[in-house]
Amino acid sequence: MVQGQPTLRDAGSAPILEVMTISAHSLPTGVAESLAQIREIYYEHFDRTWFTSALRDFPMDHRQIQDIRHALALGAPTVWDLPVIHRGASALKIYVRLIRQTVLPKASALFGLSSYDAPGFKSTSDSRLQRRLVAYTLPLNLERLSSALKALEEVLPPVPDAMPSIRTSLPFRNSPGYVV
Repeated sequence: MVQGQPTLRDAGSAPILEVMTISAHSLPTGVAESLAQIREIYYEHFDRTWFTSALRDFPMDHRQIQDIRHALALGAPTVWDLPVIHRGASALKIYVRLIRQTVLPKASALFGLSSYDAPGFKSTSDSRLQRRLVAYTLPLNLERLSSALKALEEVLPPVPDAMPSIRTSLPFRNSPGYVV
């Protein structure tokens, strides 16, 4: 890609013209928007204490959960954040796949909605209602997270082989052009 050259990306029905300026170290606007959408869905539905406590034997490494959180913590991502975003997106793909394979088939048992109550849950009518809502909305929220992840992957540029320099044009002390 040539610096400042527009790239044409097809976002469904209408083509969008975006410019990725490496010299400004910015990413296409769709990256920040997609990250914000994923952040909202993930933090609202999947990164809750009561949800993660139901996943006692979840077969995902804690470092991958940290990769997801680090990527979603980026407010205004730059080109230097691309490796973090790619690691977070890969971990999110694994997370979605594992939830589909391990949690969805037994969601009612995990959230204490089957004939027996799962240990560790309060047995009030409000908590049972909340767990029932989570079990029913989990497939929809998982699909929303998956589609937002696909939207991110469509606009996310690859990690460049050589990262741009962090150097600025400001003169440093003991360099030619430095004035006290």
